[in-house]
Amino acid sequence: MTYDWPPKAPPAPPFDEWKPWKPKGSRFDVAGLSYIVVDEIVEPTCVLAVTEWPRIDDKGRVRFRLDARPHLVRVSVTELSAYLAEHRSGARHRDRRVRIGDVYAAVARTGQLPPPETEAEALELTGDDLTPLDWLEPPIHDITAAARETAKIALYGAVAPVLDRDDVKRISEPA
Repeated sequence: MTYDWPPKAPPAPPFDEWKPWKPKGSRFDVAGLSYIVVDEIVEPTCVLAVTEWPRIDDKGRVRFRLDARPHLVRVSVTELSAYLAEHRSGARHRDRRVRIGDVYAAVARTGQLPPPETEAEALELTGDDLTPLDWLEPPIHDITAAARETAKIALYGAVAPVLDRDDVKRISEPA
């Protein structure tokens, strides 16, 4: 018996066929929005990872496009904070400090951004390489809580054992 090595790559998932993810508790249409994460903060700058909006696969999991790199955009923390204070939707958290892991939904004109780069290339940028926020369109929806809850669910789903019917019955019956 012969084997091909390395094995053939599996077919690309049908990302475009899946429905867009809807953050829990959100009241806005996600069509045309980008998913923007505060990836790194090294004062006085931060790096935003800007990606296409995630989708829900056939098993209900939140999935991101894997065939395109995110745009890694270095911006001023002070400028981002001021921009969020002015354009964050709703009155809640309007003056909240920017933190690593914060997630925003907004229209991002990625055509105005430099091409996606590797993390190594992003680390080579200096304070002189800051990108102004004119590529970002208000309103900015802060979806940090929903995104973190979804990430926790994904983590627990990945590390928790799969229970068979007998285990579920045993666990769910009163002692």
